[in-house]
Amino acid sequence: MCFFTDRVVMDKRCSREPNKLSIEAAAYIAGIVDGEGCVTISKVTDKTMRIGYGYRPSVSVSNTKRLLLEYLVSATGVGRISDRKPATNRHKPFYVWHVWSKQAAMLLQQLLPYLKLKNEQAAILI
Repeated sequence: MCFFTDRVVMDKRCSREPNKLSIEAAAYIAGIVDGEGCVTISKVTDKTMRIGYGYRPSVSVSNTKRLLLEYLVSATGVGRISDRKPATNRHKPFYVWHVWSKQAAMLLQQLLPYLKLKNEQAAILI
């Protein structure tokens, strides 16, 4: 599990920095995050911490096309893709790309100039 307290990453899996994105790639990924993504901060319980909890920022994108999410992993160098089952048999299976903690903040710093809908949430998370 990755989260930070006082901006310190608590899990080594989240210590890798995102790739440096070209202007075109940053703008394209920002469009995907604006249209299909979520920028959030979650409260995470952790008994090893002095106060028993911390906050974990994250960026995620959901889509029925795994190829799009594989592009996000390849372009950014961070995140994981998970498979999700549909709520009903009338829906398609879908996939979710997640980036957490310091990686999410560093990625959003690159995307911020190009975000139109989620720029306020991204600025708060950073």
